[in-house]
Amino acid sequence: MGHNAGLQGRLSADLLAFVQKGISISVASRDRRLVPSVSRALACVASEDGRQLRLLVVRSQAVELVRDLECCGAIAVGFTEPSTHRTLQIKGGDAALVPITPRDQEALARSEVAFGGQIEPLGFDQAYTRRLFSAGPDDLVVIAFTPDKVYQQTPGPAAGALWEPGS
Repeated sequence: MGHNAGLQGRLSADLLAFVQKGISISVASRDRRLVPSVSRALACVASEDGRQLRLLVVRSQAVELVRDLECCGAIAVGFTEPSTHRTLQIKGGDAALVPITPRDQEALARSEVAFGGQIEPLGFDQAYTRRLFSAGPDDLVVIAFTPDKVYQQTPGPAAGALWEPGS
């Protein structure tokens, strides 16, 4: 579905560790008229082979996003580490809803703890983090996609630069 086969499986171990470490994740898509939709993801987990990323989203908070992904499959995901502002954007064209797995649920639990550790020094307590991550099991949806492009988005002179495999 329009993805760049040259990038598949070549995400660095550092990049995969970064996107799975429990940081701020924003997910965007668009409808056929190019009207954007955005939501927050709670966790990211790479597939066993590292070729796909899986995002856990609260369906009731992401109604338009889910609708747009089901329609178009276009996805852009921003991953930001609050303590450093290190940011990457990963895009894909084959996003689809997939069943949640025990591995996804484990990633969600790890992400809640790690994200809480990131924002606590910024003045947000554990109760705030719990509220952010509270969702009934029937309200969670997993979005899987193959990364096409990765962009460096950390504020500074390299922001917007295309990430190259091996960097």
